Parts: sequence; structure tokens; C-alpha cells
Amino acid sequence: MKERQFRFRGKSYKIFIRPDAPHGPYYIHFQVRGMRIKRCLNSRCASVAIKAAKKIIADEQSRPAHEQREKAAPVTIGDIISLYSTRASLARRTVRNNILALRLILRTVLGSDRDATPVSVLDARLVREFQSRFVKRYVALAGTDADARLARERALRSSRSFIQQARSIFARSLDWPGYYSRAGFPLPKSIEEFMTTPLEGRIGGTTYSAPDDAVVKRTFELFASDEQVGQNSYLAFWLALGAGLRRSEISNLQWQHIVIRAGQAWVCGGVGKDGQRVEVPIQQAAWNAIAPYKRETGFVISERGLGWAKRLSAQLASCGWTARKRLHELRAYIGSLLYQAEPVAAMRFLRHKSIRTTEQFYVRHFSGTRMPEVLPCVPPPKAEDSPRR
Repeated sequence: MKERQFRFRGKSYKIFIRPDAPHGPYYIHFQVRGMRIKRCLNSRCASVAIKAAKKIIADEQSRPAHEQREKAAPVTIGDIISLYSTRASLARRTVRNNILALRLILRTVLGSDRDATPVSVLDARLVREFQSRFVKRYVALAGTDADARLARERALRSSRSFIQQARSIFARSLDWPGYYSRAGFPLPKSIEEFMTTPLEGRIGGTTYSAPDDAVVKRTFELFASDEQVGQNSYLAFWLALGAGLRRSEISNLQWQHIVIRAGQAWVCGGVGKDGQRVEVPIQQAAWNAIAPYKRETGFVISERGLGWAKRLSAQLASCGWTARKRLHELRAYIGSLLYQAEPVAAMRFLRHKSIRTTEQFYVRHFSGTRMPEVLPCVPPPKAEDSPRR
């Protein structure tokens, strides 16, 4: 454990970096009037951490003796964010977005997202107030009644997403509460309200723009080779369509993640949604398109950043795709085809936890599928049996 000692007001103190988070910030534990104080110093620079520690010690020592305090200093938002950001084994972008979502909720309701804010503010009231204020802000910007209804639906959907992102910082499934407690920062009881309060709004949108057959035909003609679209767009198209990969999964996919199992190409590696490892077969037609470009190592999409995704979206738009998330719509398209053939296979291919998700959001392209006949066949009446006029 990395430690640094310093003296302040005639006493020796120690700051340290936790051994289970060697790339994390310094902490300090000390006692004032018999009370144990634990604080994160939010810095890996020893001199900066010591300066922050001295201020905390001075503040605690100057606090009036008659003032009632808990035996442990309240856990703050800064404490949790510091631990989460250094410990989470998710994509860096995911960790950052989850933290930004939490800060947005605090700013919207409290007017501030300061690190000193106690975690105890995260409760049922905060959740309900955030959704209410978020919706009011967007509805106020809408014009007509129809626009206001659409704005309300979108605002509720967005607010749900932000809350779910913020909740992932405290997810029990990954034992985050236990980790924080073992680190000396136990969560207050109010966090249970924050995690379980029902949310308003739908999980997904209600309006979709599924492409017709002519659009699909033009798309496959355009992506028959990389001559018109470029190699990165070409590979991304077939990975989204043939393996159901999301944008971030495509961007981070490496050639060594693509393997052959019993003659079938698979994506086996990389981090998917919820931090899960990606394990999915590649459709043979898509693999035929991808295989000539296969290399031993390196990123499949050679361009870093998301420029390739913007170009691919524009290319799909030129074919007639009108959905807002056109790259994701390719995933919905292959999911719809698979669902027609075998619903459970579609769920596994799309890596959903429940088939309800597959049914609700990924079968919209083929609502006109022929309905099976289930009634017993009754022969038509003979001519002489037909009713007389």
C-alpha cells in the first residue's frame, strides 16, 4: 500500500492509496474527539492530497463540540465517483457516461453536483423530481400540442435512460454496495429508494421508420463491395447486420476476437452492453464479405473515433433509411429476420436477457407476416345447397 506521512498542528497523519485500487486517489482516516473520519482526497498527487487532508482535518477540529454528528463522516458523491471511476471494469466511455448521468440528475434537482454532496440525497424524491423537471423543460420548448406530446414522450424516455445509467453505479448485481462498504464508505438506506422507485415513461419509442423492400434492395446493392462506401463502412455494415453488433462493439472489435468454431465464424471477445463479453455467431453471408479482410491482430475498424459511423449513417440515409439510429436499425433488421425463423435464437443472437425485449423492440420490420390458419377446413357449399334468393 502506497503511503505518505505528514505533520499538522503537532500531530502525525498518514494518507494512503488503497491496495485494491493502485491507480486510485489518496485517502485519509483519522480521529477527532473519538470519532473516526474517513475521506477520499480525490487526487493521486501527494502534495495536493496532503493539502486537501489538512483542510479536512482543520474543518473537523474547528467544528463545535456540541454539534451532533454521526460517528462516521457522511459518504459523499465524490467518494463514490472516485471509487467507481478507478474500479469499474467497463469501457471508459461507459464509466464516464454513467458518472455524467448522475451529475446531471443532481444539477437538475439540486442546482449543483459538487463532490461534497452527501449520497443520502439519492432517494425516491430525487428520482421523481428529476423526471418532473426534465419533462417540464422539454415540453416548454415544444410548440403545438402534438409537438408537446412527442416532447413529453422523448423526455420521459431520456430521463429513464439517465436514471438507469446513474443506478448502474450502485448495481447490486455487480456488488457495488458491498465494495463501497468494504472500502469504508457504506451506502445509506435511502439508496434503496433511488434504485427501486418506479420510473415514468416507456422503455423505448413508439414510432419507427422501417425500410421497405426497395430500400433494402438499394442497401445491399450499395454494400455489395467496398468500392463505393470504403472499407471501414463496408466492414461495419456487415458486422452490424451479420453479427448484430452495436456501434461501440464494432468500434472496439479486434481481429483476434473473430474465431472459427466448427466451421462457423464467431465474435468471441470485446465488451458488450452491461460489461458482458461478446459471444455471437456471424451469419455466413456476412462472413463471406468480411473474411477477405481478416488479419491476425489489430482493430477491425482502422479509424479511431466515430467518423466511420457518421459516414455509414449518411450512406444508409442515401438508400432511404430514415430511422434516427440507422446503424442500430441494421441490428433490428437482422433480429426481425431471425425472430421470424426462431424467436429464442433471435433473443440469443441479440444478447437480450429476456425474449420480451426482443418482441417489443426488434420485430417491427415484418408486421405483415402471414398469419397461420388454425381453424379446421370446412368444404364450400355445393351449388344446389346455396341459399335461394
